Amino acid sequence: MRNQAVVIGRFAGRGAAKWRLVIVTALVFSLTGSAAQAENPVQTIGSAAAGQGVTADSPAARWATREGRHIKLITDLPDTDRLDEWVTAFDAAVPQWAEYFGRDLDDFRDWRVSAYVMVNKEAFAAPGYVPPNLPSFRFGYQAGNRIWVMNQPTEEYTRHLLLHEGVHAAGFHLFGGCGPPWFMEGIAEYLSTHAWDAQARPPVRVGIIPTDPLAVAGWGRIELIQAAREQQQVPRIESVMKYSDMAHREVAPYAWSWLAVTLMESYPEYREVLRDAAPRGRDTTPEFNRRIYQSLRAEWPVLVARWSLLVQDIEYGWDAERQRVELPARPLPLRDGPLRLELAVDRGWQAASVGIAAGQRVRVEASGRYVVRQPPAGPDGELPRAWETEADGVTIRYHRGEPLGKLIACLVPLRVDNTKPNLPELQIEVIGAEGELTAATDSWLLFRVNEAADQLFDNRGKLTIRIDSAD
Repeated sequence: MRNQAVVIGRFAGRGAAKWRLVIVTALVFSLTGSAAQAENPVQTIGSAAAGQGVTADSPAARWATREGRHIKLITDLPDTDRLDEWVTAFDAAVPQWAEYFGRDLDDFRDWRVSAYVMVNKEAFAAPGYVPPNLPSFRFGYQAGNRIWVMNQPTEEYTRHLLLHEGVHAAGFHLFGGCGPPWFMEGIAEYLSTHAWDAQARPPVRVGIIPTDPLAVAGWGRIELIQAAREQQQVPRIESVMKYSDMAHREVAPYAWSWLAVTLMESYPEYREVLRDAAPRGRDTTPEFNRRIYQSLRAEWPVLVARWSLLVQDIEYGWDAERQRVELPARPLPLRDGPLRLELAVDRGWQAASVGIAAGQRVRVEASGRYVVRQPPAGPDGELPRAWETEADGVTIRYHRGEPLGKLIACLVPLRVDNTKPNLPELQIEVIGAEGELTAATDSWLLFRVNEAADQLFDNRGKLTIRIDSAD
């Protein structure tokens, strides 16, 4: 294990990586970091003096304080109810973190962090709340059981940062470290992305895919991924897992680290391997990733294909259950006669049992009627007429430039060039009632109806697809 005293001074190492979060409203970018617990001098230097510089006539004496079971919050913000909400959210998240890491809540019985939410960071230095050797940061930092967060333009985003840094603190508390950069930041992002409802029990739910961008104002992960997809700058998942200690000084690695964890959480066969890796958090060497890869080696080509499809589809309201993709590990060639596929119109991509060879021409025909939208009932309780369509879709509404509900196909490469850092663009073909496609490379063949991920829930009916070689 490297000497964290040296690492932090150079803004390197697993603990000193800073991070940025893109703000959709273009108001702000964020940088946060995490420092190792046992070897980081920040854990000891200045800690004994924290708060000892507060005198009766100092500004810090008038700062608001909130205490929960697992957090003590000190802030120079006005004393309002939002401070209670932040403390409540943090305490409600801890049992969920314990469950995620497979630990008993007793492991957190005496665990508590000191959190400083700051408008004026300099003002926190005099009372000793900000140690003199704390690395410079713009938006958030964690060291041991202490958290520093700069107040954000939105309450939602400040709450997110508190939870993100809290996950780091919990990981160091449980395991003495949080693994290599992609794992450390991906897990922290996953377990701090949350839904807040003060009336619910628990009032916060972590590990969710947001359904409304306004509910996570300032987060911006999905928009960043979508922009990269449009620019054909999608990294391979192996590239994400090889992020260096310095990578998270940029915005993008946080989005891709979150997405990598989201992918593995969406499939039971990956989820177990991912969570089993957390106790090895002290290991930041290539051995950490090697063990994950070895556990999933036989499934890795399918995992890579699922990564490509997740990048293609991710949007607010993405549903892991509906979007889960089943792929044959070794698809059979399309040779002898036509193949039929019954497509469920309320799910995402669905694979044919055959693979398509590079240069092979395939003819596709589709038949059937199905509902793509059921408007809600009116004041009288009557349901309006459902939007029913065939494979050409309905032109009353469009999604990604094509009619809603239109049949589309996707050719996903069976093999990816591992010498290149980015993935090739997926071959998406608009089919409708009938069409032809030619594979650019040996590929899986998948189909779905054209609709946003969060709008599939009210679809009903089936679509029969006939697939045949056109050569």
